[in-house]
Amino acid sequence: MKIIVSKIFLMLFIITIIADTVAAQTNAEVKPDATGIKLPLLNNHKFVVNPYVSSPFITTFFRNTLGAGQAVDLYVPVVIIDGKPVAGLRGTVTFLTLEFEYQAAVNNWLAVFGKVGMLSRFGSEPQALISQGVNATYGFELGWLIKVMETKKVTLSATINLWNKSGTTINFYDFIKDIIDNGELRPENQLVFSKDYIQGGGGLRAAWTPNKFIGVNGLVEFALGESLKNNGTKIFYNFAGSADFDLKTISSIPVGFATGFVINTFLSSGDTSIDSYASNLFLRTAYTGRDDMLISLDLTYNKIPVKYSVDPLKGTTVNLSLEYFF
Repeated sequence: MKIIVSKIFLMLFIITIIADTVAAQTNAEVKPDATGIKLPLLNNHKFVVNPYVSSPFITTFFRNTLGAGQAVDLYVPVVIIDGKPVAGLRGTVTFLTLEFEYQAAVNNWLAVFGKVGMLSRFGSEPQALISQGVNATYGFELGWLIKVMETKKVTLSATINLWNKSGTTINFYDFIKDIIDNGELRPENQLVFSKDYIQGGGGLRAAWTPNKFIGVNGLVEFALGESLKNNGTKIFYNFAGSADFDLKTISSIPVGFATGFVINTFLSSGDTSIDSYASNLFLRTAYTGRDDMLISLDLTYNKIPVKYSVDPLKGTTVNLSLEYFF
């Protein structure tokens, strides 16, 4: 099975390369915007796109995002170990993220895209390190973006996606607790656990703009596949929406903003300490002085339900992103 999946990934990668080559050789089939603007444009609105709510536009671009953040004052309540109460734990959790994405427009209705990324979450103080351990997920995504409908104010596209990920978790809390409860180190008590897993699915992306100042994006995405926690299949979902504003359309200030939300269970598939869906709110501030590039600074507020904690893990991250459109 793993060999077959590897061949599928290789085939998709080759298709991506071929599609990019075809797009370059048949550039006449992809009609350039009359204004010369390469950023996504609809009803004269230049979208302040963001990686949290992927846009439905058939464009060619490259993006990289680097981010870091913290959740402070994590509190794990008093627990009972071997019949004795143990004081609760407090600490700070650190987030690190790195992602690269490339999308190539094959023609006016089809694009192929690929993403490579890494997300890590770990306790940065002894108490938090014991209670939350170290969790890291990395992998890649390949997919097709297919335009379904386009009017003057609305664009709708569908996606077909395939994810190949690898997750690693270091669980100090359960490891130590099992030794205390059983009085010995058992073979099945693992401190470090790693697993490769695969998911496939798709979704819909939509964009709407009433005028040149404001634009709205929406995303619905589902995947069926494995996770780090078990060998069976499970359905994962991702819902997201955003609104963006281009100040340059009403002033001489080359700045745009985007704000929105994300609710998803994809994060829990690679992190055994997350119990259910994670959610975040984000605010993007972007330089819009160029028609082929966005330089953005994002602030996100994250809410993640984790094991052994009284309240969900709440923290903020700061992401720096560069997107270049060809």
